[in-house]
Amino acid sequence: MLLPLFVTFREYAGEEKIADIPRKLPTAGGLIATDARWDFTCHAPWGNLAVFYKGSGKGERLYILGRIESGKEWYAGQWNNFAARTELVK
Repeated sequence: MLLPLFVTFREYAGEEKIADIPRKLPTAGGLIATDARWDFTCHAPWGNLAVFYKGSGKGERLYILGRIESGKEWYAGQWNNFAARTELVK
C-alpha cells in the first residue's frame, strides 16, 4: 500500500489531472473504468494516477482506485501544478 501518498498533480489534455507515483500499482483483477469522472484511477500503461474532471475517462487499461467526494470545483479549477495528500477515508 502506498497510502498516505504525497504527489504533485499537473494538468493534462484539458480534462484530467495526472500525478506520478513511486512505483506501478498492481492492476490484475481491478475494476476497469467505463465512466471515471471524479474517480482516482491508475493508467496502467504509464503507471500514474489520473483524475478526470471533464469527459468520461474510460479505457481498457484505466483502473478505478477511489473517488473524490468533495472539493471537486476547487480541484478542477487548478491549472498550475499542485501538491496533494491522498489517503484512505473509511
